[in-house]
Amino acid sequence: PILATTAKSVNLSFAQGRLKPLNIVLMVVGTRGDVQPFMGIGLRLKEFGHRVRIASHAVYRQAVLDAGLEFYPLGGDPKVLSEFVVKHGGILPGLDLSEVAEQRRQMRDILYSTWPACSEPDPDTPDKPFVADAIVANPPTYGHIHCAQKLHVPLHMVFTMPWTPTVAYPQPFIRLRQSHNANGSTSALQGTMNWFSYFAADDLTYLGIGDHIQEFRRSLGLKHTNTKAGSSHALYYCKIPFTYIWSPSLVPRPADWK
Repeated sequence: PILATTAKSVNLSFAQGRLKPLNIVLMVVGTRGDVQPFMGIGLRLKEFGHRVRIASHAVYRQAVLDAGLEFYPLGGDPKVLSEFVVKHGGILPGLDLSEVAEQRRQMRDILYSTWPACSEPDPDTPDKPFVADAIVANPPTYGHIHCAQKLHVPLHMVFTMPWTPTVAYPQPFIRLRQSHNANGSTSALQGTMNWFSYFAADDLTYLGIGDHIQEFRRSLGLKHTNTKAGSSHALYYCKIPFTYIWSPSLVPRPADWK
């Protein structure tokens, strides 16, 4: 009933001219399992009259177009990216320097493709201009917050795994051994380690691609030093809102997520 009422209110606002349709880009990096929920979100936004573009890896183009949404190709190969995470059980690389260099290249390709995804026509339809009025993204697209800052548009993050610091459990890409009190609750020390694992993941990522991020910001004409949006913890410091798409029956909402 609440959703139905909200939908009626939104549709009425459109009809009365109080809410104008927006150009919304949904940027998502990952496997088909990451892209599929964004397609559902995009279709719902389209029902409300918005123009919706999904920006993701080129391999997903046809699936997105078949769903009735617009598309823009992001850089990066989802097969290479997922194989790296599976091989290493997280984001920490091994000692193979060629593998590290390849991951840096993949991430740079993703990063630099986010700006045209927000501001240029799809290469397959060059006669259809597009400039985003709002950005929805998952964290591994990397360029999200910088594009939003450049365009002065809102940013909302959506993900299938926790990316907001909590004492309840560690960052998924940080291999952190868990220990609990006799009653099954998280100890204070474990909770502190869990909390800081999210910042550690940000710092490790920034250590690997921070130079690319600063170059990207310079290419957009943005300040690249001593700014919240240019830091390794940009999403946290800028208080970017997150929506997590999993059932609380599977993973309960942490008590410290206010």
